[in-house]
Amino acid sequence: MTDFSAAQITDDFLIRMLKGCVQLQSRPDISNTINQVPVDHVARVIAASTFNPPVEPLGVAQVTSHPRLTTNEFLGALENHGYNVSKVDYESWRDHVDQYVADSSKEEFAL
Repeated sequence: MTDFSAAQITDDFLIRMLKGCVQLQSRPDISNTINQVPVDHVARVIAASTFNPPVEPLGVAQVTSHPRLTTNEFLGALENHGYNVSKVDYESWRDHVDQYVADSSKEEFAL
């Protein structure tokens, strides 16, 4: 998990999802994987392929994230950082989003 104190793009969907979960004080139970690669890994692949260029017939350096992080692991990291965001089933979380957005007294929802 990326260190939250590091510089981040704050308008990214994944960052907005983190903020939205904090706003709702819950996170959806989603087990799919996230296609996310840390920038330091990308930098290592670029440096390695500069010194050892890929050879034909492909000649392409692939940047992959293995093992992939699941959405539950990604959002669960909020609890590791002290946020109270209990995991709930997706339908309940979605309903909570609807209620939050409908309440005009609340801060604008991150998503």
